[in-house]
Amino acid sequence: MRRVVVAIGLLCMIFSLTAVQTATAAPGLLMTASRDGFWSNQFPDELILLVHGYYYWADEFADDNGDNQDMNDTKVGINLYRLIKPWHFGDHNQYQYVLEGIFGLENVSIDNNGIGSNFNESGIMNPMIYTSIGWNNESQTTHLQFAVVLVAPYGDDDLKLNPGDDSYQVMPLVALEQRFGPFWIDGSAGYYHYFDDLHDDNTNGKDYFEVNVTPSMHFGPVALYVQGDYTNTLESTVYDVDQGDSGYNFAIAPGVHWWFLPNMEANLKYFRDIAGKNEMQGQGVNFRLMWIF
Repeated sequence: MRRVVVAIGLLCMIFSLTAVQTATAAPGLLMTASRDGFWSNQFPDELILLVHGYYYWADEFADDNGDNQDMNDTKVGINLYRLIKPWHFGDHNQYQYVLEGIFGLENVSIDNNGIGSNFNESGIMNPMIYTSIGWNNESQTTHLQFAVVLVAPYGDDDLKLNPGDDSYQVMPLVALEQRFGPFWIDGSAGYYHYFDDLHDDNTNGKDYFEVNVTPSMHFGPVALYVQGDYTNTLESTVYDVDQGDSGYNFAIAPGVHWWFLPNMEANLKYFRDIAGKNEMQGQGVNFRLMWIF
């Protein structure tokens, strides 16, 4: 009963963090979703719930030369609910298969600074499916995963603000975790692709290549980590016209996690964009609760 009460309280706190979200926010999917230790193959064969409370704000935009320019205040928030089920098989359970459904709520808010009316919309974001196959050596110090994320355009239409938002999307990725005693390194790389927009002919979103690296130090139930992220974006296309908006973004995020109960982990990180081109430059926080049933 104590565990249930603690979990409900944390879920309520996470839900209250929901503020605003826009698809132009700089951090990529790997930066938003992953943490230290995420790419291991040691999840138990139990149902797992991950809940994210994500908040991001920016008032600058890196232009085509990489120089920051003032922009209308934009705030970003997401609530993600991720249901995960792993299965292990093979000798010594060295292989792991994971199936995950991802659902979320989002709200977009842009301050027009007195020029016009402010923009503020809330709703359901496009749902996702994540599936992966992983391997680890017998000593469980090396972990390798191949995965794919599938996104379906079934979210609220009022939140489809950018080219490609109303399309199917896919992200294949590869990830590695290497452990040296209490020092771990998680690394991942993926390519996010937008298929043709369903309603606007010859319109595609900004594909991007993302690399994410997370060194961490583990002290029993507590770990400290620093997450670095690089995304390289291709230009979008609207009605077969290239938009000239290709660019890149560097971000960094220190964080901490704590297994406060045997089956529950709290994870908090602060992230900040440090350089970019044709991308928003902001900062934010991302709180995640893991609950193993």
